[in-house]
Amino acid sequence: MEVGVWLIGVVLRALNALMAAASWVRARVWPAPRARRLPPPRNRLLLRSATDLAQAIRKGKREREYGSNVRCGCGCGCAGMSDSVGCVERSGSRAASDGAAVRRVRGAGAVPLLVSATPELCLGWETTSLLHGRTNNPYDLHCTPGGSSGGESALLASAASPLSVSSDIAGSIRIPAAFCGLFGHKPKPGIIPIEGHIPTLTDEMYPKFLTVGPICRHAEDLPLMLSVMAGDRKHLLNLQQPVDLANIKVHYMTEASTSVALLPVEPHIRDLILRAAKHLQDNCGATISERDKSLLVELVKSVFGMASRSLQALGFALISRTRLFIPRARTQHYQHLAHRLQLDIANTLGSDGVLLYPAHCGTAHAHGLVFLRAAGVLYTMPLNVLELPATVVPVHDPRHRLPLALQVIAGPNQDRLCLAVARQLERAFGGWRPPH
Repeated sequence: MEVGVWLIGVVLRALNALMAAASWVRARVWPAPRARRLPPPRNRLLLRSATDLAQAIRKGKREREYGSNVRCGCGCGCAGMSDSVGCVERSGSRAASDGAAVRRVRGAGAVPLLVSATPELCLGWETTSLLHGRTNNPYDLHCTPGGSSGGESALLASAASPLSVSSDIAGSIRIPAAFCGLFGHKPKPGIIPIEGHIPTLTDEMYPKFLTVGPICRHAEDLPLMLSVMAGDRKHLLNLQQPVDLANIKVHYMTEASTSVALLPVEPHIRDLILRAAKHLQDNCGATISERDKSLLVELVKSVFGMASRSLQALGFALISRTRLFIPRARTQHYQHLAHRLQLDIANTLGSDGVLLYPAHCGTAHAHGLVFLRAAGVLYTMPLNVLELPATVVPVHDPRHRLPLALQVIAGPNQDRLCLAVARQLERAFGGWRPPH
């Protein structure tokens, strides 16, 4: 690991330890009030999946007005609605037309409700901006819903609608989905069009890293949304092909690395991954194989860099300018490393393998700790570089006030494996649950 990256990691880990000690002392001297949550939805119709509602409409059991509403977030353009992306200079700006993915979803009959809050220019893993202020996590209003699709995930977890069109370049779908107890899917780049996304870059690598995908409360809605959003490329995903879980190979990793420069994964998330692997083995007949490589750690150093302004955006600018003190001469080395790992993982997973992996090193954290917890992006960002599909799966555990989640990763264009495992884990452990 490069010295600059290692030193930053060690400092952040030390600061986290100090924060944890301070929080422990404060909790005993000044006990905190009970975590504030949103009340659960009163109308049970709001708890149903989009797939279920669509079937009810086709059978004449529901009127069209009860159909699936959808929201647009994380820079996905929606005609006539805000495209300010949390930027003060763009306040009042509205999209002239739908982005390509939104246009397909609207064409399939969904009704866009709104464009939700994001951090400035979608640069950040905590949804706060000078334009719209701070977005809270519905399970604990003192915590963040993540970012950059934090507005989407907070609303979706509160049962404001069943579906969301979002984007992901470093975890912007998956981190908020994990923090808010939702299903979020990042497909392979190039499957769903990114035209109309704001912001955009001219860098030739941008369309290889950025993907558009769905966030849903129910796993059965993911293939529905993917099929619509992928349009004429949906045949590449073979979503209609049945998946026999007895024939899949399940690999798992509970940590990316044990390096002192990285935050350890919280014990209940490591335990969740082990329980999920055991369930797939014992109840579905899947073959289990632990995969313990720390090559993913190295990739995070070569994929940083964007642009300016709010505190989080300024942080990205600092990273871009300093390159975390990684010499430019090392860029080719990390690009080669990424390519090698891409081939290695693709060969390992093949057409019948999945990898169970943390979605973050912890559950949703308190507001303002985004920089101290930034190491958690290690579990999402490299998968954009590797161009692999990944699904965040929430797990209901009454012992924890905040949602738990893991990622299911598959080989290129094997999204159906991620979705099948997500459905099974939802049945076994309980997926989304409304705040209460």
